[in-house]
This record gives sequence, C-alpha cells and structure tokens, in this order.
Amino acid sequence: MPTGVTLASATGILSGTPTVSGTFTVAVTLTDASAATATASLTLVINAQPAISSVVLANAATGGTVGRVGPATRSRSCSPPR
Repeated sequence: MPTGVTLASATGILSGTPTVSGTFTVAVTLTDASAATATASLTLVINAQPAISSVVLANAATGGTVGRVGPATRSRSCSPPR
C-alpha cells in the first residue's frame, strides 16, 4: 500500500492521500460469515501529481469581471424506436 493510503478492514474503504507515485500490489483477503475466505491481488496505480503553472496575462485589466457566465439551459427530447 502506498504511504498515506489505508484500507479499513471493517468497511473495505480505501482512503487517504498518497505521498508517492508508483504501482503497488495489494493483497486482499475476504472472509464471509461462514469463515470461508478468498484472496486476490490487486494493482493500485498512483500517478504523479500534475504540474500546475501560473499564467500572467499581459495588459490585464484589474477590478473588472472576466469570463462571466450567464445561466445555461439544456434540453433533450427522445422518441421511442419505430
């Protein structure tokens, strides 16, 4: 399991924030009410965090509204096959 990620044994919830990228193999064993078990190997791939760069706009005005979006509507109609 990658550092920063945990699997809760009681709920099966995988949570957390990974601190490293890479491919990890996780062995999972399930046990039912009759004590029967099943085991599987799962592959968990954590990709590297994307680089985010800032953009400086030349001649940008200050104090105004940029990219204002008004209300949007969508409609769709479907006809039954003939």
